Amino acid sequence: MKNVQIRKTFKNPGQPGIYYRLLCLTGQNKGTSYFLKGSRLILGRAKEVDIPVLDTGSSKHHAEIKRIDKEYILTDLGSINGVFVNDKRILQRHLVTGDRLVIGKTVYKYDVIDVKENLASIIGIKKEEELEEEEDEITPEEKEKKPLNKKLLIGVGVLALLFLFDTDEPKPTGKRSPAGTEKGADDSIEKDFSSMFKKTDSAADKEVRDKLAGAIHRGLRELREKNYFRAIQEFNMALILYPNHARASFYLSKTKQALDDEISLNFLRARRETDALKFQGAIVSYCQVINLLEGYESDERFVEAKEQIERLEEKLGLEKGATKCTERR
Repeated sequence: MKNVQIRKTFKNPGQPGIYYRLLCLTGQNKGTSYFLKGSRLILGRAKEVDIPVLDTGSSKHHAEIKRIDKEYILTDLGSINGVFVNDKRILQRHLVTGDRLVIGKTVYKYDVIDVKENLASIIGIKKEEELEEEEDEITPEEKEKKPLNKKLLIGVGVLALLFLFDTDEPKPTGKRSPAGTEKGADDSIEKDFSSMFKKTDSAADKEVRDKLAGAIHRGLRELREKNYFRAIQEFNMALILYPNHARASFYLSKTKQALDDEISLNFLRARRETDALKFQGAIVSYCQVINLLEGYESDERFVEAKEQIERLEEKLGLEKGATKCTERR
């Protein structure tokens, strides 16, 4: 399977499924869609890269996009001019839909789309342009469905039409409970949980609901205190209790982004301090990175920060390992 599928259009694919893509908004490849398929893709000027960046500001192997579960992570591969996401220079970032990537003067937009199956496709009716594009169709992340025979398609179509025109079924009636007075974020979250279980009261076990609310509250507290990994654990627990919960998913994405942004900011500060020969200040910034990643010593950013501290210790005439960064919380 190819790591990337390329189309000279921004149109959505016709086949239902989840798609991850980069849209080239400027430069020589403007108007091109790159559908991400592989687990690791390289962007740059070299011939063998997956996504060619035809820009004088690009390195041969400029950046990497790596897939972990259902997310793509963008990493700068030590490029000279750097990688910018939403006007901020980054070393690594979890991509979210709508992110704008800039390499040199070339701008890309990261996009995650969910193409739904419509009624016309169910009963076998296709638009003329869809028929023209059928040969070069992009395959989604889901498994391909086996083609249905013509009789079955017609039968499904008839049933769907009957369902749409059947309006005789009486609508349920019921009095709405009066809206309570707002009491801040806690009430907002509680209302969200109530509406979530409203249509499935039989499954709305109070214990599960309480655990879900507790996990989100703890996660928000840890996020405010910048205990990012603890917050991530709490939001992941919420998603285990209720998969695809919108609020938990949003807070999880927000926490990961906040962690990446703070780490990138500390690296930037440390480099500025080093360039200004303020080695002690640079060590403080690198220590901030180590404290943020405490317990995740295999993370490449932790390793880089530790190596930079050792170099600065040597410049200051200190013994190797003299700096003690980690804060035990």
